[in-house]
Amino acid sequence: MSELNPVRIAVIGAGAMGRNHIRFVTEEPEAELVAIADAFEGARATAEAAGVPFYTDPAQMMDEVKPEAVIIATPNDLHLGVAREAIKRNIVPLVEKPISNDLEDAQAFAAEGETAGVPVLVGQHRRHNPFVNKAKEIIESGELGKLTVSSFHYMIYKNDEYFDVEW
Repeated sequence: MSELNPVRIAVIGAGAMGRNHIRFVTEEPEAELVAIADAFEGARATAEAAGVPFYTDPAQMMDEVKPEAVIIATPNDLHLGVAREAIKRNIVPLVEKPISNDLEDAQAFAAEGETAGVPVLVGQHRRHNPFVNKAKEIIESGELGKLTVSSFHYMIYKNDEYFDVEW
């Protein structure tokens, strides 16, 4: 059995979600963290701790490091600009949700990715949450009868530090 080369991934945006992605990438044996980009110079310490190059310009990082994929965890209104830069370079972007604050622009971007032949992924991590999976299992079992209407609320506590990031 031959070993595959790990996927070379860079993270763009080293805030709360970005740091989670950095951790997940470094813990995944089939992935290699190759760089971190963030407009905030203070994120350099995160890159140094991870032992990877740091960039304040994501386009420069993509040109120099040439990752196979990027995870985009910037503020929402910056998602598509960075994702378009990745597509131009044939780099697969995983974009944190929401993909955009503008539906028409998101649809245009999806078409651009399809035309370029570059897969575009959107982070929907709760899709794999054990509680969500259990709810789906119960619904599909018929135990609740035939559902015609439902309303679900997801609430989670995020401490003040989660929101205390410099954009």
